[in-house]
Amino acid sequence: MVTHASVAARSLGVLLLTLTPVLSCSAACSQADLSGTWYVNAFFVGSADSLGYWTKCKLSINSAGAVSRSSSSCIYDIGVTRKVSGTMKVNSACQISATTLSLWDAFDARTGATKINFATMDRGKSVMVGVGDASTVEPWMFTGVKP
Repeated sequence: MVTHASVAARSLGVLLLTLTPVLSCSAACSQADLSGTWYVNAFFVGSADSLGYWTKCKLSINSAGAVSRSSSSCIYDIGVTRKVSGTMKVNSACQISATTLSLWDAFDARTGATKINFATMDRGKSVMVGVGDASTVEPWMFTGVKP
């Protein structure tokens, strides 16, 4: 039986196989390379009772990797906006990690957390691509650019 999750998993595999050589980083990365404003598009695969959804985000990351809650947010495909906070790190091999990126609703209640399981930055240090999972066990994939 073909499910949304199986189609997304196959698509994600093709995406990562296609982009991995392009995103291989020849120069070492530092935390400073991750700082700045990133524009991210993400797709959450969904669960058995959900078809999945898109979101677009603006992430403001400082030199220590903190995602600023006051200037970072995501707009979901249904028009709902959520603030974002958390910490993102990059290592010298240009691999990006985030143990918790929290989403906040209009009433300052934490609505969920996401984790980056695998992500990498390109050698120009202006594109990131990755996958992760959310607190609701939904897998997600994303692409971000830093102008």
